[in-house]
Amino acid sequence: MTKSAQRWLGLAATALVLALIVYNLTRSPEWRTFNAKQLWLSIARARPALLVLAVAASYASYWVRAVRWKYFLEPIKRASMWTLFAGQILGFSSIYLIGRPGELVRPGYIARKEHVSFASQLAILLLERIYDTAAIILLFGLALYFQPLPPTRPRSGAVVNLLAFSPTPVFDASKGDIQSIVLTADVDSSSLVNIREGQTVRFRIIQDAAGQHRFAWPANTVGAPTVNPGPSTETDWACIYDGSRCQPVVQLRRLRSTAEVVMVFAVFLVLAMVAFRLNSESLVASVDRRFGFLPFRIRLGLEGFLRHLAQGLEAIRHWRDLVASVAWTVVLWLLNATVFWLVFRSLGGDLARISWWAAAMVIFFAGLGLLVQLPGVGGGYQVAIIEALKRLLHIGTATATSGGILMWIITFVSCVAFAFVILLYEGLSFTKLRHMADNR
Repeated sequence: MTKSAQRWLGLAATALVLALIVYNLTRSPEWRTFNAKQLWLSIARARPALLVLAVAASYASYWVRAVRWKYFLEPIKRASMWTLFAGQILGFSSIYLIGRPGELVRPGYIARKEHVSFASQLAILLLERIYDTAAIILLFGLALYFQPLPPTRPRSGAVVNLLAFSPTPVFDASKGDIQSIVLTADVDSSSLVNIREGQTVRFRIIQDAAGQHRFAWPANTVGAPTVNPGPSTETDWACIYDGSRCQPVVQLRRLRSTAEVVMVFAVFLVLAMVAFRLNSESLVASVDRRFGFLPFRIRLGLEGFLRHLAQGLEAIRHWRDLVASVAWTVVLWLLNATVFWLVFRSLGGDLARISWWAAAMVIFFAGLGLLVQLPGVGGGYQVAIIEALKRLLHIGTATATSGGILMWIITFVSCVAFAFVILLYEGLSFTKLRHMADNR
């Protein structure tokens, strides 16, 4: 299969996946009242000063990437910072415009401008990816650990709204944050009314001495458990209202229980990289012996991958090199998370109240969304941000959508606009950059 056919097949598969995601999202209850006009008004009213700071932090992150790349390249050549910075801008703008093939623009551009081998720059790109993968996993683990959790129960001294039994009870959230009912028969349907966005409600569903009564939860709640049918048993469940439905507040708590595992995995990646650096020659040489059961082409690809990784790791000559490269990576991801935080705060409302750690948590899901992207329009990136804001931080649909779209605009427009300036200065075009990637 030709490269062109592979690319079109990949784009078709990506478009299909995104279409299915959008189709399922738009059929959900909260999208039935979605107001596109209100969405664009909220984006237009974003605070310009915070957006300017977000763009500045975004450019600073590309500069830090250039500094780190220069550090990795030093064993081969002392490169120009402008060339490396321009390479980051052109490389990422190419990814946004032409998709994943644009990944090769950065190593191709830098190799051409600095007169070094493309293979050496590809090795640095691979090393960068490993650093960033470990960093974003560790950042996610830290965010889970430090992000304040929503309460699983209403505030101390909350009012209890005790309902008389009815087969169709109406739980009025304005009458209390705790809604309680004793089941003396089956409840065929129930309703939850007068609930405010961001309000936490705790349900106490109690069986009488006979028990075995069924209970139907309100239609605007999701994720509620099955009521315990045992005699005189009580089922407690808390949810938080996001503007369209009441969602369980336990999801983030469950994720927090995995924070230590996530952070240990990130540290393991770093230690594995160090171990490979110390034993790279013997490990590469043992591919045929250890993986002889694999087809030749797969073994050849694995050996090539390990050789490129070993070549990239040659930049780490001493422990102080490792510490310095890790320090630049920390600065980079602090800046990346700050961009998200500033964009969210610029929109005001519920997004202005989320913490820096919450923004750092969202960036992890945004990174996963980048795996499903269409050139020029994104898709997975915005959807992942919107869903993370809604599901984990309980932000309303319209507000979360504003955050996802504005984040994409800031990321895409700021990078591509600067790229056009660089292209004019360099006498290049995106078409030439695309040919550069194709020829590699």
